[in-house]
Amino acid sequence: MNIAVPDQVAAALSRKAALAGKDLITFLQEIAKDDSLDQAAPPQRRISREEFRTLLKEIVELSPGSKGGMNDSRESIYAGCGE
Repeated sequence: MNIAVPDQVAAALSRKAALAGKDLITFLQEIAKDDSLDQAAPPQRRISREEFRTLLKEIVELSPGSKGGMNDSRESIYAGCGE
């Protein structure tokens, strides 16, 4: 069976399989046997700081308008609220 998924989804699935210490096919077969994706056991391996940074960059790229920055100053938070 062939299933087409976006590259980001394929990368995320491959990453989850690797974190669980399994190849992608085995990982997907185990998910398919389970009744719910929510009940899949989370991976127990800790990721490195570099892997964490990479994941954060991927998340930022999902929302290209954000550029990863945020103005959380008091002035910004209350702008337009009549203060």
